[in-house]
Amino acid sequence: MHAYPHVKLGSPLLPIQFQHISSLKIHAEWGLSRNSRPTTSGSSGLSVDATGLAQSQTVANVAYDIWADVDPNLAANESAAGIEIMIWLGVVGPAQPLGWNQHASCGRQALGDARL
Repeated sequence: MHAYPHVKLGSPLLPIQFQHISSLKIHAEWGLSRNSRPTTSGSSGLSVDATGLAQSQTVANVAYDIWADVDPNLAANESAAGIEIMIWLGVVGPAQPLGWNQHASCGRQALGDARL
């Protein structure tokens, strides 16, 4: 089974040039289970069912995708933008970005609190 939930942030302030961004504060809560509902755990009520996901050989990631381009019209369209910046919040199994092994320009950078 494949699922690609997609939420697009729409704002009259976007797109914006990177030089005009002084900070980016993001809060997210997510859970993942091989059942239809993640088990509850911790303060958020969501958890990752690592055992069940491993048993079912799940390969998944939870990420923010930021699309960028020198042309603001292209930057506003994920199918047309020339650059994709992914902020991975979590990964299960051997998930990698598409083209990870094919492009020397791909890289990793830890941001803030790296306890994922």
